[in-house]
Amino acid sequence: MKKKLLHSGNLIIAGFIILALALLGLVYKATTIETQFSVEGDYYAKEAGYNKLMDARAAAEALGSDFLMKETATEIQIQIPAQVSKSMTQGSVTFFCIPNSKLDVQAPLKASQDGLYVFAKQEVIKGHNYKIKVAFTSAGKDYYKEFELL
Repeated sequence: MKKKLLHSGNLIIAGFIILALALLGLVYKATTIETQFSVEGDYYAKEAGYNKLMDARAAAEALGSDFLMKETATEIQIQIPAQVSKSMTQGSVTFFCIPNSKLDVQAPLKASQDGLYVFAKQEVIKGHNYKIKVAFTSAGKDYYKEFELL
């Protein structure tokens, strides 16, 4: 009886069954993984504005070390030079959660005399591995800068 079970034909069939079950398990696992794209919406329209974004980055880099982000245990501080901040017409800060876009938070920026913007961590940071994206317009010029927050 034992020799019949260990027959090479039975072992081949058992091997095929195990292989089929393993492949079905992999297919199930692949269909249950949630995928997120970093660019949502019309990709081509966003790509057309890429040069404008590069100009805004260059303008922010020209501000040098006066445009910075500080992190404490309870808050995140973004410092923009006072002259630029006073003439700000529109702006926003996006707390971009890299692994999960559902945790993204966006906050508006308004003109300020001192250029200091403070955000409570518990309100904007709900996970780990964030990028802080600061974008604003001041005196008709666009500015954009990203900060890493791990």
